[in-house]
Amino acid sequence: MRLIWLVFILLTTSLASPLIDNSAAQNVAAAVELSCTAPYSSGSVELEVHPGAALTGYADCTVSNPSAHTEKIAIEVTADGLATAAPGSIYLAAGDESDFQVTIRADSQMAVQSKSLTITATVQETSGLPPPNVAESSVNMMAAIMQYAGLNLEMTSPIVSIEAGSIESLEYKVYNQGNGLDQFTISTNGDIVDGMRAFSLPFTGIEVEAYGPPAIFRITVNTPADGSDWPLNADGVHTLTVDVDVMIKSQFSCEYTSECMSVSLTQKVIFFQNQTLEEQAEANDLASSSEQQMLIYGGAGATLLLLLFVFFALRKRQS
Repeated sequence: MRLIWLVFILLTTSLASPLIDNSAAQNVAAAVELSCTAPYSSGSVELEVHPGAALTGYADCTVSNPSAHTEKIAIEVTADGLATAAPGSIYLAAGDESDFQVTIRADSQMAVQSKSLTITATVQETSGLPPPNVAESSVNMMAAIMQYAGLNLEMTSPIVSIEAGSIESLEYKVYNQGNGLDQFTISTNGDIVDGMRAFSLPFTGIEVEAYGPPAIFRITVNTPADGSDWPLNADGVHTLTVDVDVMIKSQFSCEYTSECMSVSLTQKVIFFQNQTLEEQAEANDLASSSEQQMLIYGGAGATLLLLLFVFFALRKRQS
């Protein structure tokens, strides 16, 4: 009977030992949970980088300790080359949680783009001791460099003189000073000169890359054929001065921001009548008139001579 009880006790002890070991292992296991959200409608951490912008964005995170021991949890942030700020480590009691913020900073006037953002929480200590297992939790997000608009317009020649009867073009340069590809609309005030539309655009929009060379467009000028009715200037030349307003607008700013950005310039165009041609025409008219007068005078002289010849001939016969 004693032998039977001894065997029973040994079997019970051997079966109970693994249960105690497994339970103890579960109690000391490290664990961590992390969740993060960006407070922007896009779901990404948005970074405004236009001149004067704050250049920063952030994500709100919560880290929790589901284990049965106090943990020291390290926070690590990688943002594809962007500067970041977050708590280096957080201590959490068993079953506790803590909120923190991750701040991302970009450089001013960076090109529009998206960068990967990873936030990782890793258990470093469990009740002051190295954790018996690797425990970490990560959240992957995106950091978006937001687009902004900027533009400038340059005239190749602020004042242009164009001869009447000719076709010329005015050249302009469009600069994209934003941080992304933009479409610019072009318009003029459409001045009418002597009843005709003198200025015409070959197109009304132009696409320009950011940070690149300026895009060039031209306005065709069809001048009136005759300017002899124009006022005379101090040099005795017929001239007509016209101010042409040229405007460009950023399509991106007009569609996606509250400010429709535009730049306008006033181009001064001076039409003039070629005086040499006018004087030549007058000289030709004068020469033609003189020839006609000479023909008249010549014809009259010949008639008079003929009459005199007849008169003297008749007198001679009578005598």
